[in-house]
Amino acid sequence: MIVLDRRYKQPDIEEIWSQINKLRKWEQVELAVIKAREELGEIPEGTYEQITGRLAKHPINESSVKWTNKRDDIIGHDLNAAVDERRRWLPKWLQKYYHEGITSYDTEDNAFVMMLSESLLIVNKCLDGFDLAMLAHVNKYWHCIKGINTHGQLAELGTEGSEKLSWLAELRASRESMDEDYQRLNFGKLGGATSHYHTISPEEEKQTLKILGKKVFYGATQIMPRALYSPLAAILAQIVRQLDKFATDLRLGARSGLPLYHEGKGKKAVSSSVMPQKRNPNKLERIQGMADMAESFADMIAKTVKTWEFRSIEMSSLERNAWPDLLHVVVFALRDMTRIINKLEVLPDNMAKILILSGDTWAASRANVFLRKYLAQKGKRGLKSDHIYRIVQLASYISDEPSQAAKNMREELPASLSESCRQIRNLRKQGMATPPSIKSIIETGGLKPMPNVLDFSEDEINDWNKRLRELFAKHEIISEWDTVFSMDDALQKIDIIYETVIGAPAPGCLA
Repeated sequence: MIVLDRRYKQPDIEEIWSQINKLRKWEQVELAVIKAREELGEIPEGTYEQITGRLAKHPINESSVKWTNKRDDIIGHDLNAAVDERRRWLPKWLQKYYHEGITSYDTEDNAFVMMLSESLLIVNKCLDGFDLAMLAHVNKYWHCIKGINTHGQLAELGTEGSEKLSWLAELRASRESMDEDYQRLNFGKLGGATSHYHTISPEEEKQTLKILGKKVFYGATQIMPRALYSPLAAILAQIVRQLDKFATDLRLGARSGLPLYHEGKGKKAVSSSVMPQKRNPNKLERIQGMADMAESFADMIAKTVKTWEFRSIEMSSLERNAWPDLLHVVVFALRDMTRIINKLEVLPDNMAKILILSGDTWAASRANVFLRKYLAQKGKRGLKSDHIYRIVQLASYISDEPSQAAKNMREELPASLSESCRQIRNLRKQGMATPPSIKSIIETGGLKPMPNVLDFSEDEINDWNKRLRELFAKHEIISEWDTVFSMDDALQKIDIIYETVIGAPAPGCLA
């Protein structure tokens, strides 16, 4: 196995993929073959009981592992070495029944799938834990209003809970895909060296797999087709990449300035060796490394699909390393992200400040729809749809217009550090004023030319202002216009998302 740093190894995954557990699984398959043959009347009655009884007195332990490894060093075949280790505890007249008429991968493939199945039970428990953590976060912050970004820009209104619900829905979809791929682990093969039943019968294969809780995969070669398992590796890597996506969003929200989050840390934790003010999101950053590793391991596993004809061995070394290491990474990432979500510090006040400083541009799309309703082209009096869009766009740019001190800093670059310091002091004295709302700019006909950003003449803009003042002179229009900028109204339909994804009523109602 590739040696992972001690931080990332997971003890329960380590135990499943340990050599001692693998040898025990091999023994389990070998004994199932003996039991099946006895049940079919092909070997003397009591054979299975005698063999299991004798082997139970010498269970597989660390001594067995050492003996097997020493034997493997001599013969260069770990499965045969393991068979020899088990046979050494049996009298000669019973030895012939152990590993009779089956090939190495009749044993190894079924044991491999059993180990993979056990690992996925752990992955599922971790997914359960992350799901619960996310659902608790969604419920806690369902009514915490914030701006939703697209392309890194404020788009529309949402809540911290509704935003994170999209994560939950996305990961649940991947989990459904994983569950579908998991069903392929219900199949196995025990058809001999080419699965053509030269040394074992179809009935023996079927009965053995029944004992192991599996069904026959007809059409196997000397091994099970790795195309059955490669998609499972891919979806596991995808899940970690999704965690990376979530972690990246939290990292973006944790940047200095107006942070939305702080990664929860212990009271004695240190982010930087020299900068005490730093609150680096180290664990969130680490998730990206986990995703990169997971994709590399999944890519290795994808290469095991190809083998020469009915069998070649190059895939063996790949999957012996890639599968356990992939599972270590998946389980680590899920557990780490669960801890991060549980300890995440959310800053609703900064979310509110961003909305206040936005000049109500979160409602721009709603304002656009509203103005189209009343100003869209109707004969010669209406405006083109593009012009209505430009009205809202221009109002947004006016709202975002910098103060005079800020303009000076943009236009008059300092010639010295002292000059730059002076500009910063002037800006500090001026204070951070709240920008005008696009609501008031539009309803008062307060548009003005901004030739540096939009190419419309003063006459066109004057015409737009005239039409806007005429429109908003009507009391009933003002009342409806106020609703456009009502946060309650904008968010009144989001509960349907919760109810559909979670299958339960949303927590409370927006006040």
